[in-house]
Amino acid sequence: EFPPLPPLSLPKYKQVTLKNGLRVFMIEDKEIPVVRGSLLMRGGQRASPPDKVGLASLSAAVQRSGGSWQHPGQALDDALEDRAAYIEGGAGAEAFGFGWQCLREDTADVLQLFAEVLYATTFAGAPCRPVPPKQVLNSLEHRYDNPSSIPARELPKLIYGRDSVYAREPTPEQIASISVDDMRTFLATWQRPDAAVLGIVGDFEPRQMQRLVEAAFGGWAPPPGQPTPPPLPAPPLPNQAGVAGKIFLVDRPAFPPTCLCALPAGIQMMDVDEYPLEILGSLFNGFGGRLFDQIRSREGLAYSVSGGWASTPTDHPGLFLAAAETARPAALLAALRSALQDAAAAAPSEEEVQRAKEEALNQFVFSFASRPAQLNRIITFDLLGIPQDYLFR
Repeated sequence: EFPPLPPLSLPKYKQVTLKNGLRVFMIEDKEIPVVRGSLLMRGGQRASPPDKVGLASLSAAVQRSGGSWQHPGQALDDALEDRAAYIEGGAGAEAFGFGWQCLREDTADVLQLFAEVLYATTFAGAPCRPVPPKQVLNSLEHRYDNPSSIPARELPKLIYGRDSVYAREPTPEQIASISVDDMRTFLATWQRPDAAVLGIVGDFEPRQMQRLVEAAFGGWAPPPGQPTPPPLPAPPLPNQAGVAGKIFLVDRPAFPPTCLCALPAGIQMMDVDEYPLEILGSLFNGFGGRLFDQIRSREGLAYSVSGGWASTPTDHPGLFLAAAETARPAALLAALRSALQDAAAAAPSEEEVQRAKEEALNQFVFSFASRPAQLNRIITFDLLGIPQDYLFR
């Protein structure tokens, strides 16, 4: 028998804002002599132009691979390898940025290398080291190889709109058309200190780290002639009359199982019903959940079945998702409808609710399992304008 978990609380962190507007969060973690950092900036795939979807990811990747004026390309790779450190760039749906890690004694050197990549990049005017898009193109060519991934990828296009920033996908033609000038323009628009958050966690002394950060990033300035960060595209949710209640089929004869996905529009993050929905999701999912017990265990209609709620994007309605693979799609849909109707007709038992709450709380604890995980949540919440105590409300 394990002892009860200690009370959860927000970790202690130091927050400073540089004169250029860069917000910095620092958490000490003396467990191992390592320092990690993450820089997040608004933009991401949502900011990619309609005819160049994927520009955000390629821009971050090429900015990193190109290095800086002082350490171009391979020289940057060698400098990091000599210190057993790394710097990586990438983009998500809402943001893009960079992460880095190094040993405690190399913090000053790697922080300076990171700053060089950020605003002394070869994008400033010299040709950058090209990155062949073969890996990206290969991924796009094989995205339909696994039929089970198709419904969850295609249904958002029907709900949000095929060209919506919340559902669109890059095409091989778009990726091939992206130029270095496109990347420079994207970074000049979105990469700015007053729209960025820097998080640092590890074995350091906060006052010394603040001095290092100020020395490395104090000279970073917003693009000339652009006094405020641009707004992100935020199209409204289209009328659902054209898709509600309909079934859409994708014919893949070579794949015997049928992959099902039900995906209605839902609520957005910080809605008053968010936590009740989390409990409802726990009630339906996993071993002992209604979907698993009824559709898999009792009726044998699917090996795996799940349902849940996706809260992203944060300022737009998310999606409810139920998915399964089956050889009897009609029977599975009937069983799914029956399970939902039963849930709507009668309240769950106290035992079910308690199990669902315990499962949700057990998952909640993992977001506090490590200092790096806590820092990632802190800087993400700050970037998206979510209160730091949101999870405790």
